[in-house]
Amino acid sequence: MVHCGVPRRRAGYGPQAPSTSVRHVEKPVSTRQLLRWSESLAAIARTGLGFTESLYERERFEEVLRVAADIGVAVNEGATGVEDADDLVEEWLSAVGEGVPGYVTPKVAVGAAVGNDQGELLLVKRADSGVWLYPTGWADVGYSAAEVVVKEVLEETGIEAEPLRLIAVLDGLRLAQPLAGAERWSQHVFAALRGEHLDVLFDRPRRPMWRGEAPTG
Repeated sequence: MVHCGVPRRRAGYGPQAPSTSVRHVEKPVSTRQLLRWSESLAAIARTGLGFTESLYERERFEEVLRVAADIGVAVNEGATGVEDADDLVEEWLSAVGEGVPGYVTPKVAVGAAVGNDQGELLLVKRADSGVWLYPTGWADVGYSAAEVVVKEVLEETGIEAEPLRLIAVLDGLRLAQPLAGAERWSQHVFAALRGEHLDVLFDRPRRPMWRGEAPTG
């Protein structure tokens, strides 16, 4: 059950607020936000392609994919790089499934906050990026999240870990580098290592969902 607050009064209903000439200075759109929009558009289009049998709809979804690819490539390579966007479109199209297998969902990974009696946090140096990070890995089919954690820690460090509690459920696209946003989770992690029990950390909904900033509280 979800407990909802009282909805805000919508424009056109009830007393009208006085007009104002105050102008708000807009912040520039971040690279992460542009990439999020690109990936969201691509996911919507690929899911649509997986379910539709209409030729007209397929053409529209493929056009959305091309726009999403242009945005994503331009963010990483600049405006001149969009000439290479066709490769990204083909990659997305090749991964389109049919029906339920074609429904695009987020990729899920797990991370382990492993501590010792001194309250120190175990970090490993990733071979792909050189970044020092807690043991992490993609969630494998057939394993529970806790089982993947145990497996990844053992594979990466040789340490046999025992999961004790869930610390956080976070959106990877909102985590900064390096250390994948340590300022976001470190307080909860070290509290857990000290044996303190805090509420599970999670990303609060943005307001509005697609254009807003996530609350920091």
